[in-house]
Amino acid sequence: MKAIKKTEIEKFLPQVVSTQDIFDTELLIRIEKNGGKIKEIPAKVNEIRPSVSLIYKRIPRTIKSLIKLRIIFYKESLKTKNL
Repeated sequence: MKAIKKTEIEKFLPQVVSTQDIFDTELLIRIEKNGGKIKEIPAKVNEIRPSVSLIYKRIPRTIKSLIKLRIIFYKESLKTKNL
């Protein structure tokens, strides 16, 4: 489990473009890349309900989203280099 200050989340939330599977991943990457603090807290999780999405549908969607996110981060890095 991750713990992040509300102010950190509010600062980077407007920049997040992902809406589905990797929303939380993108938010964590943006916070960490910009020096924000993320605290990891050990937690035991016991899943009691079945998954909402089928794994064979989720894998391609997630890979596609990760590729898009990589392109977005690359373009953002070019913008900051050109400033």
